[in-house]
Amino acid sequence: MDKVQVEGNSDLYRDLNNGAVVNSNRDEYEKYMRAKKQRNVMTNEINNLKHELDEIKQLLKKLTNGN
Repeated sequence: MDKVQVEGNSDLYRDLNNGAVVNSNRDEYEKYMRAKKQRNVMTNEINNLKHELDEIKQLLKKLTNGN
C-alpha cells in the first residue's frame, strides 16, 4: 500500500491507490469499534421495544373489541 501522511495529523494517512484516508491510531480505532458496538446494542434494544409495544397494542385492541 502506497501511503502518504495527511498534513497536520500524524495518525492519518492517505492511500495513494484508492484515495482513502486511514487512521493508524489503534486506540482511536478500538474506541470507535466500542462505540459502534454500543450503538448496535442500543438499536437492537429499541427495535425489540418497538416490537413489544406493537404486540401490546394488538392485545389491547383485541381486549377492547371483546375478542
